[in-house]
Amino acid sequence: MVGRVLDATGAPIEGVSVETVEARSRTDASGHFAVGWKKPALYVHFWRDNLWYRRTLQPEDEGRAVDLQLPALSN
Repeated sequence: MVGRVLDATGAPIEGVSVETVEARSRTDASGHFAVGWKKPALYVHFWRDNLWYRRTLQPEDEGRAVDLQLPALSN
């Protein structure tokens, strides 16, 4: 799986850890990541600064770049 992690405004987020059962990666300055995954894995996990997000892998994710836009955080 390849893609980008973006904040609520659409700006890339650097340094987000991205993990599946098969691999672990970290986003670069432009928010890009690449991790391996294969069925039957169902989730990809993202975390940074004690914040964690889990995304369910969708059949349409296979073979395409995925942009993950995180919601705004409130105080």
